[in-house]
Amino acid sequence: MKIHTDADAAIAQAAKLDSAYILPSLLAKAAAALADVRAVLADRHDVTGADTAPYGEDALAGRILEAVVRSARRASTTRPVDPIELLGAVARAAAERLGVPVAPVEGPTGDNPAHGYVILPRQSETPPWGPSGEAPLLVKLCRYDHGRGPEPWEWTIAPDVPGGTIDGLEVAGPPPCLDVAAEVGALAAEALTGTVTLRRR
Repeated sequence: MKIHTDADAAIAQAAKLDSAYILPSLLAKAAAALADVRAVLADRHDVTGADTAPYGEDALAGRILEAVVRSARRASTTRPVDPIELLGAVARAAAERLGVPVAPVEGPTGDNPAHGYVILPRQSETPPWGPSGEAPLLVKLCRYDHGRGPEPWEWTIAPDVPGGTIDGLEVAGPPPCLDVAAEVGALAAEALTGTVTLRRR
């Protein structure tokens, strides 16, 4: 996320405390919401940034970011999604960001209409992942069924290692669509070049 305003900076700071990687488009939406709320507080209630962030940490930014992420997750429960199409867009966006052809190691494919994945090949700059240090990158788009009604779609980026790994990113963003897939693809490229570390905590 590019920092243009105080609201952008506050939201970017709040995002560092989140266990998920929040996509730039959702950060921008949260920053716009924060700017609107700050304006209302200042104009109608004489409450300024100094009042909402007395210790240099803007708790208001964190709450608004939480609410925007929750809203996006809720909205994703009602959208029709084709994981295979979107994971293909992820692979294309990763190739565009890397500036080289990227032929998936596997996929995009899926076990069922609610679980899709694509495995992207390592690049020369890719950090060591997995027991051998040679694991490729797994990108998943899934909707899990916990028996409580419609669940949100979830993006995950992680090394493709047997049995899974704790070294991965849950990705929070707007409801899945081609534009969001392009953002996830850019993130995958940054993971493949080591610009983004996969383990958040």
